[in-house]
Amino acid sequence: MIRRPLVPAVGAALATAVGAGLLVSPPRTGAPDYALSTLVVWRLEVAAAVAAALYLAIVVVALAWEGQTISRLGPGGVDIPPRTGAATSSDAEVALRSVADILTAYPARHQSASAKHQMSGKRLRADQEGD
Repeated sequence: MIRRPLVPAVGAALATAVGAGLLVSPPRTGAPDYALSTLVVWRLEVAAAVAAALYLAIVVVALAWEGQTISRLGPGGVDIPPRTGAATSSDAEVALRSVADILTAYPARHQSASAKHQMSGKRLRADQEGD
């Protein structure tokens, strides 16, 4: 099972956004024109703005947790600089190195285990020496 620790945070952010959309008091002059002059659309816009702000905060905290940051945020999207140094090796490379280490160590372990098994069949007395 894959652990996803940020799922509860995103769920809480969405619940907060829905709550903000429902509980926000309507403007005294009625819904603005950009909300098509309806309170339902205006409340949806408020909820969407709150959800977007909270989601951005969650993304920034998650990136900071991994030692990264957003370098540029704008209409063209978000830029996250690539990792540098030792952290650039992928999980696949680490797994391949681990498998290679196991395969090179296996024959030595297998030979010593089979030698022990062959010796266990022979019983020596105290005055005898092994081959």
